[in-house]
Amino acid sequence: MKDVYLLNNHVYFNAAAGLLSTSLCFSNKVSLSRPATNCLKLLITRQGDLCAYPYLSRKIWGDRGKWITNNTLHQHIYQLRNSLKKAGIQEEAIITVPRKGFQLCPHFSALPIDEIPPVTDNQTASSKGPDNQSGITLSLRFFYTLLISNAILMLILIAILIHN
Repeated sequence: MKDVYLLNNHVYFNAAAGLLSTSLCFSNKVSLSRPATNCLKLLITRQGDLCAYPYLSRKIWGDRGKWITNNTLHQHIYQLRNSLKKAGIQEEAIITVPRKGFQLCPHFSALPIDEIPPVTDNQTASSKGPDNQSGITLSLRFFYTLLISNAILMLILIAILIHN
């Protein structure tokens, strides 16, 4: 999966589509603007390093970046922070370095989806997540999401048939 990251072990970021979601199938998604998507991609690729205002402006808007104000960057970072919270990341993810730029918090993790270690059946049955819940593999999570979606669709169809 190219350009997909797991943020803080529970929110997926599809950099190509500009989406955040708690599920890998992006069923419950939060859309990002193109500049906010590019900001997050740049912050992830420079994990822990300061991304200065001129660097972000040039990388996001190209030649037009020299005309973009720092306030515009702050607005997109504000939208990005709100979108991350809406998607389920309640911790502070982005640090503002006054008069210099932005960087990801040191404790914020952003792993490319290819780097997620596989969970074995033994680990699934015995592991506990951060919420003290049993660990569930991604395939099971996807299966349960589809199962619940199908059940909801069936209930809607039954309601329509009864109503007619």
